[in-house]
Amino acid sequence: MLTMTLLTRTLRHPLAVWLLPAVTFIAVNAVLLGLDVDRLLAAKLYAYQGYEWRYQGSWLLQDVIHQGGRALVLTLYLVLIGLLCSSFVVMRLKKYQRGLFYLLASVSLSLIIVSVLKQLTAVSCPWNYSQFGGELPYQSWLEAMLSAQGGRCFPSGHASGAYAWLALYFFCRCYLPRWRNVSLVAVMLLGLIFGVAQQLRGAHFLSHDIWTLTICWYISFLMSYLFKLHLSKAMGNP
Repeated sequence: MLTMTLLTRTLRHPLAVWLLPAVTFIAVNAVLLGLDVDRLLAAKLYAYQGYEWRYQGSWLLQDVIHQGGRALVLTLYLVLIGLLCSSFVVMRLKKYQRGLFYLLASVSLSLIIVSVLKQLTAVSCPWNYSQFGGELPYQSWLEAMLSAQGGRCFPSGHASGAYAWLALYFFCRCYLPRWRNVSLVAVMLLGLIFGVAQQLRGAHFLSHDIWTLTICWYISFLMSYLFKLHLSKAMGNP
């Protein structure tokens, strides 16, 4: 309860919504790069699995969280489209129409941008590096981008399926203020599950998820201003 109260008070200030994530993102990335956390954490996970990605094809991580997670995201997306279409004929949904348009646009843009960046950044997955059973010499995401390795693993695409729904926080802050923090925590937990599962499979480093989280947060935030959700009186409610 105390945590949720502090979260509410912190995020109520407009500066906190864009400045705090940026400062946190820069600090975390500095630590990850400076202390080589990506490689060290992946090495621990790789060693724990007997120096192979034993969980890569596991039922829980591959079938339930990876494939099932994709199905969940697609289902949510189709439900959103259904709600938006229904808002043109169902009067009770009419007042949410602009917000539903915002959700569809924001979620779509987050997924598209992360997908495009995966193609452009040319960063490989952990399982591609020789230290972790692959053939390439290890490089940090920054080194890999500069050398254009040719991979398609950065940022994390699977985690974007969860973090794209950070837009729900801004939707709820406008229309359903009592649910804004619940939606934020739920999306963050889902993104964490997706991210950890992929790290255990050798598909992503920790930094890949951090970048995806940040990208999706700022897309959701900026799109909320484009759709003028910040002008709603509901946002000022405690």
